[in-house]
Formats: sequence, structure tokens, C-alpha cells
Amino acid sequence: MPQPFEVLSLSEGIDHLRAGYRRGLLVPFVGAGLSAPRMRGWLSLVKALAAEADVKDLKLPENPTDQHLILASERVVWQAKARGLSLGNLMAKCLPGTECDHAATPAATAALASVWWPLVLSTNYDRLFLDAFNAMHHDGKRKHDGDRMVALGRGADDSHTVLQSLNQPYRPLLWALQGFLGQSMHGADLQREIVLGFEQYRRATFENAAFRSSFAELFRSRSFFFVGSGLSEEYFKGLFGESIVRLGVHQHAHCALINESDLALDTPWFLHTRLNIVALTYSDKGGKKYSGFAPCLQELAAALNEPPKGGRRFWVRSSLNESVSVDLEPSAIPPSDSENHWIVGSAGRSGGSRLSSGKLLVSGDVPTSLHGPTVAVSDHEDLHRVEGRNVLYAIARKSTVNGRAGRDLRHIADTTARALSFAATNGAKVVSLMILSASTSKGRWPRVFSLIEMLRGIRQYALGRSDLLPLHVIIHDTAAGRSFDRSIAAWQAIESGKLDPSEVLNCEALRFLVEIHLGAETTRLPMYVAGKKSVAQVAQYLGLDKKWGFEVDPGPTAVETHRRSDFELSLLDAGVVPGSTIRFRKEASKI
Repeated sequence: MPQPFEVLSLSEGIDHLRAGYRRGLLVPFVGAGLSAPRMRGWLSLVKALAAEADVKDLKLPENPTDQHLILASERVVWQAKARGLSLGNLMAKCLPGTECDHAATPAATAALASVWWPLVLSTNYDRLFLDAFNAMHHDGKRKHDGDRMVALGRGADDSHTVLQSLNQPYRPLLWALQGFLGQSMHGADLQREIVLGFEQYRRATFENAAFRSSFAELFRSRSFFFVGSGLSEEYFKGLFGESIVRLGVHQHAHCALINESDLALDTPWFLHTRLNIVALTYSDKGGKKYSGFAPCLQELAAALNEPPKGGRRFWVRSSLNESVSVDLEPSAIPPSDSENHWIVGSAGRSGGSRLSSGKLLVSGDVPTSLHGPTVAVSDHEDLHRVEGRNVLYAIARKSTVNGRAGRDLRHIADTTARALSFAATNGAKVVSLMILSASTSKGRWPRVFSLIEMLRGIRQYALGRSDLLPLHVIIHDTAAGRSFDRSIAAWQAIESGKLDPSEVLNCEALRFLVEIHLGAETTRLPMYVAGKKSVAQVAQYLGLDKKWGFEVDPGPTAVETHRRSDFELSLLDAGVVPGSTIRFRKEASKI
């Protein structure tokens, strides 16, 4: 007789989780267990809400089941509404736990937040994970907020933004499925979206077509990893089932982390065969119940935080330049140059000095073996060569109106093209470059946009030379290859397919997103337009006059904004690059 299937442990499934994470498929779906004990569990929360709302009889037995808690929650919500009380205000007051250190982040939260996630789904109302993630990956480290995790709710704008993020580089997102004590990135008050009772859940689900469709698409195209969630909400099971019936089973199963003592006999079979969710267990190893929860998440985080390995190769395709190949690698730049192998490191000027003056500041990712006295490259004020070496320092800056050299996204492509041209003219067959103007601490935009502009610079170099000799270009994502203070956002965009370098290398047109904000309505549409076209031409095509203002995200400099008087700028001069967003807005007085 064949041996029966056994439930997998987290350790046994960790290789599959790692593979899904590398491909951008793994999406944590977090529940109340992740925030414990800083935030109350379900039973404690229902009792606290009842006391605050003066609900006298919850009819709860001594050891209530999930069904008992569902009924009790419904009584609390109904009576609070009948008395004119705000559920959001009640939640803000009652949610924090009373028997814990409120200054400490729970170990499980810290472990999961140590991993860089492009998207996290949450049924929690608190901002504990959001703050822990940003403290780890953003706060105090950036001079922009373009890669700070932000919350989204169930509204149409928010739901569409979640779907938009699946196929292009985007900031990290927390999709708060049951409301949130804070605001959405689009300004909605997510406290108004807080749901607790059965009737609220039902209305939030069945009366919101945008949310239902977006959730179904996400369930179909990603692999959820349920953490700290009991999967007890029937309306979520209904959403899962609806997606499976309408769209079919996704080939990448979802996974649920479950304490082995909570595993009922038929639970793994039901989750797998009916909801496409594979149970992964963990044990407490002699400690009190759930004592093994944080350690197993720490084990997972260690696996997912391993430095990425391997590279990707791409080509610039043209009758003139079939000999230009481009490799992208998550690695340090080589420690030495050679006769045919040139190295290009990133540099700046002290205190924002002019390009031609001030102390040269070399990136910390440039090995000291490549340091040395430099001389300016003739006719290229943004390039300096180490004397006697095939090493260039590229200053991807642009002189501002006051003569200082400021970071400018629009200058990276030109600097890249000039560095390649100079190296190739002087005999280079291989050129290794780090990502320019992409400091993880002083950057003005997400690093992936610096990479995109470097790819445009390679295309510019390749198409601009008629005497092209074979050239192998290697871009090293040094921040992804570090053993500490690693930043993998740019590399993850490549590995997951959200950024297609072939498109940037081989397409003249810019692919960007347009958002038109009119009152409470937002219209979004992708556009493919040649960079020489003006903002005015785009606006005219969309039927927008010059009463509209616009902004470009990310902005090309730290302080630059564009007003209506800038409409005649070309898209490139306005700072639009592949992956940018142009937002058109009309002042309230003009609507």
C-alpha cells in the first residue's frame, strides 16, 4: 500500500518560496498573528471594542470558535453603528495590546520586514509592518520617497494601482484589504474602509467590482504566502473560489504557514484541492505555542535575503550594431582594469560644486584598487580618467542655473554614451560600469530609473557610431551584490520581468504612464511616444488645454517642478524616461 502524503514543513518548501520570490511571484498575505502581541488578537479585540461601545452581552462561550467570534463581531458593529459611533475611531483606541513593550517591534514582524517586498497584502488595521519595512529599507536613508512603502485600500484608484505595479517597476505597496489606520497614497482615508462584521465584509466584497476584479487577477497571477492568518474569513474563501472557478488554477500554488498543532486532519487536503493553497508547517520545539513562529520567519528571511546570483544578457539590435552586447549583473565592479577592459565608476563633486571644480567624490562601491590621481577628459567635463589606467569616473550631473553640479536624471544617458564612446575609441572591447548617480543613501529617485537611463545611453552610443567595433558592456548592480546594506529593488525589477532591458535598448519611443486627475476621478493610460514630442503635443492629443498643470514622477532633480509655462518642453527635456508617470491636474478653481 503506498505511503500517504505528508504535510511539508517550511524548511522543506523554502526552495520553492525562494524561486517564487526571485521571479517576483511571492506576495505575503499577513494577518493578525504577525502583529501580536503589539496588537490585540481577534478575541481580545472584540471584547475591547464591545466594552468601549458599551455592548453588554456578546454571548461568547468560554472557549469561542471562529464562528462565535464572527457573530460577536457583527453584534459589536451593528450596535456601534446604531449609536452613531465610528468603527475607525473605536479601532484606533482598542487595537493596541496592553501587555507588551510598545517600543519593540515583534520579532516576526521584523523578520518579514527585513525582506524587500514589492507588494504585501494585509488584513491588519495597524501600520506596524509598514513602519518596520520603511525603517529597514527607506527612512533615514533616502532623499526621496519614491521607494517608500505606502498603503492602498479597496477603492478603484487604489485597486488599479495594485494591478499597475504588477508589470512595471513601482514603489513597494501594502494593500490593506480590511481598512487601515492611515491614508492611502492617493489621499483616501482608509480608516473609513475598516470592516469587522459579516455584513460589512459582504458589502465591501460584493458592492466593489474594481476590488473584486483586481483581487481575482492578483490571486490568479501571484503566489500568496499566508502569514499569521487563520484563513477563517469566509468571504476571502469566496473570493479565492470565485477566481479559481472563473479563471482557473494558477500553476504556482499559494502557501500558508501553519503551526502544526493547529493543523486539523483534513485541513491540508481541503486547502490544496479546493483553494490551491499548500500548507507549510512549523513546530514550537518545546516552547509555548507559537514560539516557533518568529524563528521560522527568520529562517525564511535569511534564505530570501541571500545575494542574488547570475546575470542577464541583452543586445542592441540594428544593422549597424549587432556587435553591442549588454550584460546586467548583481555584483561588484572588477577590482582591476586591463588593456581591453575599461572600468567606469560613479563620482560627484563636493558640496554640489561645478562639474569642473571642487573635490572629486568617488562612490564607495568603487574598489580602492581603482583609485588614483585623475585628469579631466578633453571636451567631456563629466568624465575624469585615472592617470595611466583604463579607469573613468563619470559625474552624471548637470550644471544648474547657479553653476553648481546637481544630480539630474536627464544627464545619465548622455554621460553613459560619452563614457562608452571614449573607452571604445581608446581600444576597449569590454566596459564595466556601475549604475551611475544611484546612491542608496543620497539618491534623488529610485535606482531603477538610473539603470533605465544607462540603457538608453547604451542605445544612444550604439546608434550614434558608424564605425562600430565589437563592444561588450557590463552594468554591475553593486548595491544588489553587497553582503550588507543591500538594495535589490533595481535588480528585482529585472529578475521579475517588470523591467525589460531589451525594450529600452531597442525601442526609440518612450513608454510611460499618463494620469489625468479631474476632481475625484483619475484616468490612467500607457503611452508610447517619441521623446522629441512635447508635453503640449501629448496634452493636445488628450484634449487638455494649458489651464492644466503637470508633474513628472520621478522628478528629474531634487527640487524641479513643471508648471503650465513648461508645456513646450520636449518629453525628454521635461525629464520623462521609460517608466515615468506624467500627472495632469487642473486647479480646483478651474474645474
